[in-house]
Amino acid sequence: MGELSEVIWANAVRTRETGRALAHDIPSENFARLPMGEGGPVYMNHPAFVFGHLSLYPARVLKMAGCNPKLAAAPYWYEEVFASGTICRDDPFADIYPDKQEIMTQFDRGFAVTADLVRQLPDEIMEETHTMSPEFGSTLLSLGAAAEYLLNNHPMFHLGQVSAWRRCMGLEAAEWCGG
Repeated sequence: MGELSEVIWANAVRTRETGRALAHDIPSENFARLPMGEGGPVYMNHPAFVFGHLSLYPARVLKMAGCNPKLAAAPYWYEEVFASGTICRDDPFADIYPDKQEIMTQFDRGFAVTADLVRQLPDEIMEETHTMSPEFGSTLLSLGAAAEYLLNNHPMFHLGQVSAWRRCMGLEAAEWCGG
């Protein structure tokens, strides 16, 4: 275990806890709904889309690290509805997205498994060049930088969307015990 891996692990754990705090009191029937404004739906990412989208990335981190990505992989069809560039859609009849429990289980498991495996990696591995796309690699050159981005920075951006969605849906700020 290296110092860098320990930092990435701690941040990934906090990210997972933040996600759980944001989602825990959202009613299942609203998890894949868009808020309604005066002129119709407010087009923003709802929690089903955010947590499903974030569930795609732990396996990618494991693959970059030379670990078995199947340990954290979401079902293959998650790519169809949650990949970057897909549009978040209102799902009033629950026929587009999986239910809250399935999505949150995948999010939780993927982040927990990946964080624990990354924590075991020495700094020498984390300092190596990663195997993501060249566009991604132009700004995040090492495996450690890419892992930190995919397990913390990128998720926190999307978790901010869930926080805004909560307010649009009339929910209180999430209870947070981590600081």
